[in-house]
Amino acid sequence: MLHDQASLAANHERFVRRIIQNERVWGLDQGNGFAWCESNESTETPVVLFWSDEAYAKRGLENGFDECVVRSIALIDFTFRWLPGMKADDARAGCNWTQDLAGIESNAGELQDEIITAMPAEMADQYLAELRRQMAAQKREGD
Repeated sequence: MLHDQASLAANHERFVRRIIQNERVWGLDQGNGFAWCESNESTETPVVLFWSDEAYAKRGLENGFDECVVRSIALIDFTFRWLPGMKADDARAGCNWTQDLAGIESNAGELQDEIITAMPAEMADQYLAELRRQMAAQKREGD
């Protein structure tokens, strides 16, 4: 099925807007990680699939991922843990892809920047303060 780039871009923009609004990201848990497919740009690059709404993620179950379980991730964890990890692993993100797995492949670092930029300043400040608190607690536990 052919998809126009404007619709795929609108799906991506909806993803960013809704995850910030709901502070949740949805994916398909395979038990050993979230569902992914090969990149259209490079067969060596995985694209991990994420959605802004549980209902969108459930539609993903119909495309060969029926063994998966729909799970949510807190936005703070997605933005500051998952995306940096994906960047280190050279994985891309497929955000609000269609039921037939069409969508924009996002560089994880660029997606992180896009999300932080789109957040209200107060929310970004709260998230950064929470991250500093968590890192300090981890450091104390390690001492």
